[in-house]
Amino acid sequence: MGSDLSAPQHSTDRPGPTRVRDFLRLLGQALIQDRRLMMVLALALIFLAVSQSALLFLFKGFLVVLFETGDSDQLPLASLFPDGVAPWFALEGKWISRELATTFVPGIILLAGLTKALATYFYQSRQQVLVLSAARFLRIKIFNGILSHSFLAVSQKSPAQWMSIIMNDVLLLQIRFAGCLTSFVKDSVLIVSCFAVLLVLHWPSALILTMLAPFVMFGMGWGARRIAFFAERWQIELANLSGKILDIRKRFDFMRSQGGELVERAYFDQINEGYYQMIRRSLLLRSAFAPAMEFVGISLFCVFVVLIQKGYLGSGLEGEVLLQFFLALGLILKPMRNFGEQLTKLSETKGFLAQALAALPQTDVAEAKPVPSADAVKLPAQVSKVQVAYGDQVAAAADNLTLPPAGTIAVVGPSGSGKTTLIKALAGLIEPANWESNYDWATFAAASVLVPQQPFLFSDSLAANLTYGTREIPSDAEIQEALATVNMSTINGVALDLKTPFAALNQSLSGGQVQRLVMARAILQSKSILLFDEATSALDAENERQILSEVISYVQQTGRALVAVTHRMKCLPLFDQVWFVHQGKLAAVGSHVDLLENAEYRQFCQLEEGAS
Repeated sequence: MGSDLSAPQHSTDRPGPTRVRDFLRLLGQALIQDRRLMMVLALALIFLAVSQSALLFLFKGFLVVLFETGDSDQLPLASLFPDGVAPWFALEGKWISRELATTFVPGIILLAGLTKALATYFYQSRQQVLVLSAARFLRIKIFNGILSHSFLAVSQKSPAQWMSIIMNDVLLLQIRFAGCLTSFVKDSVLIVSCFAVLLVLHWPSALILTMLAPFVMFGMGWGARRIAFFAERWQIELANLSGKILDIRKRFDFMRSQGGELVERAYFDQINEGYYQMIRRSLLLRSAFAPAMEFVGISLFCVFVVLIQKGYLGSGLEGEVLLQFFLALGLILKPMRNFGEQLTKLSETKGFLAQALAALPQTDVAEAKPVPSADAVKLPAQVSKVQVAYGDQVAAAADNLTLPPAGTIAVVGPSGSGKTTLIKALAGLIEPANWESNYDWATFAAASVLVPQQPFLFSDSLAANLTYGTREIPSDAEIQEALATVNMSTINGVALDLKTPFAALNQSLSGGQVQRLVMARAILQSKSILLFDEATSALDAENERQILSEVISYVQQTGRALVAVTHRMKCLPLFDQVWFVHQGKLAAVGSHVDLLENAEYRQFCQLEEGAS
């Protein structure tokens, strides 16, 4: 059998600046699609900032109304507001009755509190809708990106890794994005509004806090980078663990029949232990990051208390204004803790983000090249040179190939000689390093359909399986004709019902019958070039010869070309031409009879016939 050389495995790369920009660009596209939601969020943030600032500013008036005593029934209106705010409203010389102030100030505070609660509600509810929409958009982009990657790039990751990227990683990004919108946006607005109040109340203190911010941010950045490093390692270990579970499930029958439970348990324990140790090493940093941020905030609070007590700050501040100052400073602590927690989680996300970024499409959908039409290739097709290489190693190479109309070609050669690699290059699965033809590689591949050695049918009706990928849905008569070509009109003497779910047929089908169904599917594609890669390997010699004869007859009648990898020497006289592949190169081309004059080919045939 022909074999394909394994593509080299690469470790997970960290997301480079270009890929991060691509991700941010896609995220921006997702957000632009929901402009109304963005406007609601912006308005909610504005009302949130204004209402919190109003609550802080009105706190002085609340203290004045509650605690200030006097014989006068009138209060200066300016006394209800901070000294820095009163001049904004020209309140000097204006008075308000104490009775009215007792009702007015709590009422305004109640209104500001209600405004803040409603703004928080609208922000959080609309934020969740926006996050869900962005996750939906990103999942579609990643899925399209996977489909646009090369066959080798997709093959380098296990099914568990792809499943983890589309489902788990996007869900994680969705959760992190929601946290970012809460902490880095809403909490940042709250912090800024508190700073604005501090600036009005006592600008030197606000200036000192601003000067300390770069040092705090530097500490957060260092911790974030360390967390991101650990998170990237977790993703690799988690992918190994998931891959191992799926692998065991896939070959469970083999493991059980060979008594391999102890071996599998030992290996699973090893990778599970690696995952556990990796997470455990990072626990100290992850657990300490957010409390450290909170401690920084409390420390700043204590430092300001000491400085004010010593008279270095806050000289001349009245008691109620001083309370306002501490209230604003205290309100910063919770958002700072949230900020630290989300920064920790965001740093963890960077490791997972590397996987999702690698799966993003290389170009936008709008910029992607159109898929060539299957009708673009008119036989004969000439391939002057095709060469497939993995790094510096040439896996398959051939020169001067001709695929004539109604032509039938057998591909033979020792196991591992590169037959499958050559067929996959012609089918568009593996992009060749060198391609010279009267058609470009993508156009040639679009006119080809591959029937692999290991057929795949899915859980749907038989008709859905047979018409999968066809440009136009064929009629039932055309489907029956294709089935007759591969001798599959009946199973055990019973005519096939095209509406029957494949799952109901699967138990009674042999491997050879499944291969014949896949060949019928290829025939229904109506493409110019049929590529069979050991497509009849599960059939006995007599059935294989009969079906190949029928397929060859069909190809000759329809003017298509057939290229079939086979290991049955007795079938070679059925083909017009034989391609003999040896050590990764096309060593000889000609009819089976003519090639028998070639000593190397003759020796190969003798060995194959002796083995069979």
